[in-house]
Amino acid sequence: MKKYGPWVLFLIAMAGWTFQNYRLGDLQRELTLAEANTRAALDTTRVSAADSVTAATRLANQASIENDSLSGALAAALADRGATLRTLQRTRVRIDSLVALGQTATTDTIIVTATDTVRVASFELEGPPISGAQTVRVGPAITLDSRLVVTPFTVSYGVACAGSDAVFSWDTPDWVSTTFESGAVDPLVCNPLPRASMFSISTGKSFWLVAGGLLGYVLGSH
Repeated sequence: MKKYGPWVLFLIAMAGWTFQNYRLGDLQRELTLAEANTRAALDTTRVSAADSVTAATRLANQASIENDSLSGALAAALADRGATLRTLQRTRVRIDSLVALGQTATTDTIIVTATDTVRVASFELEGPPISGAQTVRVGPAITLDSRLVVTPFTVSYGVACAGSDAVFSWDTPDWVSTTFESGAVDPLVCNPLPRASMFSISTGKSFWLVAGGLLGYVLGSH
């Protein structure tokens, strides 16, 4: 016992040292997450514009994401990739409405057939959000032909870290209205698990080291 006692106690002390370091790191991380989530709860959407593009950002809650919160299609798509979800943000997107009153026809012609006279007027619509043409025929019956398409647009989406805060961001054309809804970011994204450092000093670790050293000395001196 005299021969190995000091080494055994030294190893115990070092194990306690390392455990204490992990625990302190966990507590600090929990505090950091709590502060970040408090800021996220109080945050409001910030909107900025450049040229014809509108960008929005908002701090996100950091919590583990439950698979039950996924839509069936999203869950299936992730499973197909073998992917683990780290962020989930729901967003409401609304394309702006189009109101066109008192339009002047692009073309206005009268077509005379053997039996009927039909007046045909065409109207052009320029986007965004909708572009195309409509044609009105007035004769024995009034008809409307519409060939309209929604203007294509691009949405850029991202998740960033501002220190310990997780930030959702996206941009869209200024005629596309977007609204943040519920969302979360896994804490691992902006707050990774702490790495234990054997050589960092704390009260708890010092206690373990001194206690192990004293016990080793006592056992080794008998």
